[in-house]
Amino acid sequence: MENSEERATERRGLHGKRAFFVVLGSGILAALLVFGVLVGIVRTLGSAVAGPPVAGQGSKGVAPERGPVKEMKVGALDLCQALEQEGLQGDLPERKDDGSHYIDTASRGGPDEDSNRTVSDRCEWVIEPEYNRTLTVELTYKAFVSGGEEGSIGSQADRHLRQGISKLESEFPEGSRPRALEGFGEESAYIFGETSSGERKFVAAGREKSGVLFLSFAEIKQSKMADDELNNELKGKAMGAEPRLFERFDRLLPD
Repeated sequence: MENSEERATERRGLHGKRAFFVVLGSGILAALLVFGVLVGIVRTLGSAVAGPPVAGQGSKGVAPERGPVKEMKVGALDLCQALEQEGLQGDLPERKDDGSHYIDTASRGGPDEDSNRTVSDRCEWVIEPEYNRTLTVELTYKAFVSGGEEGSIGSQADRHLRQGISKLESEFPEGSRPRALEGFGEESAYIFGETSSGERKFVAAGREKSGVLFLSFAEIKQSKMADDELNNELKGKAMGAEPRLFERFDRLLPD
């Protein structure tokens, strides 16, 4: 009788693998609980040290507010340099002009030039977006910095943009008409097609504040790409360059 009771007691206990897993599971659970408590303590201490958020430290990517721009230093605006260094680097740009077209009328001196100050430039590159495939890139721009007898800088910029778009139309067949290019400055248009010289070309025109620019991409040797495919590719390149260019108009030109 006594032996049978001992055997029953042994059966009721935990032995072998079962006992091992019970002990192991209890240890892991205890470790996780301790880890959770420690993490909570560290977060609480970190929040106390950091303190409340500072005004102006908004969400990442939100640009801080700036005051009104009243004047621009001579030589501060150089879109050709900005485009080459920041907008074309992935396409191996090779500058083709000699850089002599940059004009800031304020650098000439004299009251007449300074009363109606403009900054302008024209630059050209050859890029290689793919092996054995090349494009020409041309950027021309004109910024009206201070007004004069010709009217406000805003009205001069609007007039310059309209005249430039009208001139562009003459390079393309009658079927190619300027279309709106959303996101390319405050006011914009683009035109794509085969020019009178036989090259397929994309030109984007845009205005930001009192600055106007024209950015063109053209095939040096016509590829086998369909028109729609090429149009979308070149439009993408123009939109990729947009922040590097118009941001400088907005930041540097007087309000």
